[in-house]
Amino acid sequence: FKEGKTACCGSGAYRSSECGGGFTVRENFEVSSNPAEYVWFDGAHTTERANRQLAELKWNQPPTIAGPKTVKQIFGFGYTK
Repeated sequence: FKEGKTACCGSGAYRSSECGGGFTVRENFEVSSNPAEYVWFDGAHTTERANRQLAELKWNQPPTIAGPKTVKQIFGFGYTK
């Protein structure tokens, strides 16, 4: 990731609001041409790349990191104690 503070889409400080949805848009907003460089898509949602990394961490890392059990273990895949 190249940007962990500022969102890919939005307006205001850190592009954290008004990303163009619904009827409440009161400000112009910006959208990055490369969302894969960002952790945050808007002020409340992570990007697809960030979601994939979080899912990988929760699925495959040892229980000491993702514990007490990984999602893989909860669904019965792999070794469980």
